[in-house]
Amino acid sequence: MKLFYAPASPFARKCRIVAFETGLSDKLELVNAPPSENPPELIAVNPIVQIPTLILEDGRSVIGSDMICSYLIAMSGNKSLYSDDLGLEERRLEVFADGASEVAVKLRYELIRPIEKQFTDNITRLQNHVKRALEFLDSEVNPDAYNLGTIATLCAIDYNDLRHPDLTATINIPNLRSLQKNMAAKEIVKTTAPQ
Repeated sequence: MKLFYAPASPFARKCRIVAFETGLSDKLELVNAPPSENPPELIAVNPIVQIPTLILEDGRSVIGSDMICSYLIAMSGNKSLYSDDLGLEERRLEVFADGASEVAVKLRYELIRPIEKQFTDNITRLQNHVKRALEFLDSEVNPDAYNLGTIATLCAIDYNDLRHPDLTATINIPNLRSLQKNMAAKEIVKTTAPQ
């Protein structure tokens, strides 16, 4: 299998961690393919040029980090990242964490536009979304747990810290900070840190 990713992507990072935890990382060829560069190899398998994109052995592509993680978990048969067969709580937290990451990515793209093309109202709106999303995650997360939801949450807060440190420094999120501290020693967390 082949996984198209970018080093800063919180979504691709989540997939890489899940691949490791399900014992499938050695079956993945990683291809660094920043979507902003329109890599032809990625365009050929995903016309919307989205990462992560997983290419299966039969050549089909799977997109969306939630779908990729679900596929990896099902393929491995390893459901240790779920508290029960459905993984409802973990998936619920994953969706909110992915939302926090999505808003943070949108904010990043708005902020890297030339200043004369930036929309101040949109920046403020997205900053408020990030703040609310991280506060919500802080109220929901168990910082001592290690599952699909906390992995997605870690990816969201780490990405926000990388791209929006001035914003995250103003938010009171003690549980998210504890989660970061608790997961910091894991080798896969270190090797996939956003950059």
